Amino acid sequence: PQNPVYSKTTSDWRTHNGIDIAASEGTPVRAITSGTVKSISKDPMLGNVICINHIGGYTAYYCGISDTPVVNEGNIVSTGDTIGYVSTVPSEMLDESHLHLAVMLENEYIDPETLY
Repeated sequence: PQNPVYSKTTSDWRTHNGIDIAASEGTPVRAITSGTVKSISKDPMLGNVICINHIGGYTAYYCGISDTPVVNEGNIVSTGDTIGYVSTVPSEMLDESHLHLAVMLENEYIDPETLY
C-alpha cells in the first residue's frame, strides 16, 4: 500500500497508505474485527477518521466517514458493527465514492487485504 499512486484531486503522485473500498455515500462502514474506538477526529486530507485498536495489535483508520459516526471514543465494537457511514475523503474527492482504510501493525502500515 505504500507505492505511489496518481491523485486526480491533487494532480500529483503520492504515497497511498491503505486501500480504497468502493462504496456509495451513505453506505454503512463496518468494523473489520473486534476492538476499541481509540479516537474520532477530523483531518484536512482524510476527512472524518475513526481510529480503532483491533484485536491482534492492529490499528485501523477508517477515513472519509460522515459527520455523524455511530460510535464514540472508548466504545467496544464487534466484527461487522456499523461504526459510521461513507462520506468523502478531501484529498481523493475526484475519485469515485469510497472508504479509505489504512491499517498499522507495530507502527508500520500494512496492506489491509492481507488480514482477512
